[in-house]
Parts: sequence; structure tokens; C-alpha cells
Amino acid sequence: MDPLANAAYRTCFVEKLLGPSDDQFVALSFAGQSGRSAIGTIVAPCDAKAPGGVSPFRTAFDAQFRQTNAAAKTADLTCAIDALKTKISDADLTDAMLDASAAGSVAVTNLKALEDVAYRGCADGSPAPSPTVTPNVRIGKH
Repeated sequence: MDPLANAAYRTCFVEKLLGPSDDQFVALSFAGQSGRSAIGTIVAPCDAKAPGGVSPFRTAFDAQFRQTNAAAKTADLTCAIDALKTKISDADLTDAMLDASAAGSVAVTNLKALEDVAYRGCADGSPAPSPTVTPNVRIGKH
């Protein structure tokens, strides 16, 4: 699923990315390498233009999570996805998904830790423990 497939969302996304000054744009472009990207926050207002007013990155993440864990019980998957919605903001999720191509990205590592914790907590019926994530990164810190 391509989060940028919807024309209205994609147009807004591009307009928001073109808004910062050249220096800010360069900083944003390289922020993903540190796991401290701010693109998700900049493009967050575009979520309202996405189908159903839901971040297309969230929609893609939920679909990918369900596909990756297809053998799991539907109730466990729904529980984990709902838990992740409370632990990961749409802006942070957008950043992590955009950073996914950066090997070893802190945001992606933290996202995987949160996924594992949420799923484990739902699958075994116990409350999900707090994940171990790298300090001072945006994901899960809102």
C-alpha cells in the first residue's frame, strides 16, 4: 500500500515539504539518519485530506502489521494495533516509515520494539510491558 497514492494527500504532502527554508529542508532531509525526523509533524495537517481523514502512513502500517502477523488471531491483531495507536503518534509513525530505508534507523528500531511489546501483550493476555527504546528519540515520546 502506497501512502502517497491519494492525489489530494500527495499534493498537500509535497506542499508542506516545500514550505521550509532551504536550510530547514536540508536538516529535515538528513534528520532521518539520526531517528529524529520532523517530517511527520510538518505533514500532519495533510492527514485530513487523506481518505477517511486517517494518516495514510497509519493505514499502510496497520495493513502491513496485519499481513506480517496473518497467522495470529484477529482479536490479538486488533488489540495490538489499538495499543500501537496509543503509543505511537501518526507523526512519529510517518517518520519511522519514511526512515525505514535507513538501515539501523533509531525510529525504525523503536517502532519494531513497540510492535513486539504490543503484540506480545495482546497475544498472551497480559498487559503490555513498557518497551525498551532508545532515549531522546521522538517515537513514542509524545
